[in-house]
Amino acid sequence: MAANNRRMSGKKGAQVGSGGQRRRGLEGKGPTPPAEARKGHKKNRIANSKAKQVQRRPAPRGRGGKGTSEMVVGRNPVVEALREGVPAVTLYVQQFIDNDERVREALQLVAERGGVHLMEAPAPSWTA
Repeated sequence: MAANNRRMSGKKGAQVGSGGQRRRGLEGKGPTPPAEARKGHKKNRIANSKAKQVQRRPAPRGRGGKGTSEMVVGRNPVVEALREGVPAVTLYVQQFIDNDERVREALQLVAERGGVHLMEAPAPSWTA
């Protein structure tokens, strides 16, 4: 039997070299980022959903104590709110509205109170 100059070993893979792949693998990728910054982590999903909720909320407008504005819609609710002294900034009245007793009373209450702006809003155009 002829003697081989080949080395017989149980190792698998290339015997010559790795081309630097092993050294780069040992260098690492730096410190582990916080959970909120890791894609797919539960805390990252929670942080993203909170950020979306903050974007959806409109900025508070108006001159109220709490900084929020509310709207009362309808003839009877508006008249009742004005009777009870609910603070109001603007009264919107639809153009070409049927001038009945509730609308006249709302306009009269606004005129007596003073400081409430009266705006005439166009009628909505419904397309069928």
